[in-house]
Amino acid sequence: MRTSLLQLLAVSALLCAGVAQGQETYMQKIDRWQKEFRRDNPGVPMPNDGQLQKLHRDELIAQSNKDMAQGRANRQEELRHEYLLLRHDQMQKNAKNGVTWNDAQWRAWDAEYNRQREDEARAWLQAWYLMGELARQQAIQDEFDRARRGSN
Repeated sequence: MRTSLLQLLAVSALLCAGVAQGQETYMQKIDRWQKEFRRDNPGVPMPNDGQLQKLHRDELIAQSNKDMAQGRANRQEELRHEYLLLRHDQMQKNAKNGVTWNDAQWRAWDAEYNRQREDEARAWLQAWYLMGELARQQAIQDEFDRARRGSN
C-alpha cells in the first residue's frame, strides 16, 4: 500500500509540475476560451463552461494525449534510470566479491528484475481496484444511511 501512495504522490507532483511548466490551469483555459468566443462571436450570448469545453473538445483531447505521452516517457526514463542503477550496484557487488557473471547469469538477473517490476505493477493495480471497491461500498452504505434517516 505504501508503494501506491508514493505513486499517487508522484502523479500529483507531475500534474503540479505541468502547471508550473507553463501549462494553463482550467480557469485560465476558460478565460481564454471566453475571450476567443467574444472576439469570434460578437453579440452572441456566452455559453456556459460545459458548452465551452464541448467547443474545445479537440484541444482538450490533444492536450490530454500530449500529457499522457509525456508522463509515459518520463516514467520510462525513471524505470531505465532505476534499472541502470540496480544493475550497476549488482556489478559492484560482484566486483567486491571477485565474481564475474556470464550472459546467462545477467539474463537471469534481468528476468528477476522484470518479474519484480511486474509484481509491483500488479500490486498497484490491485490497490486501485480495492480503493474503488471501498469507495463503492462506502457509497452504498451512505445511501443506506440516508434512506434510513429519511424513513425515521
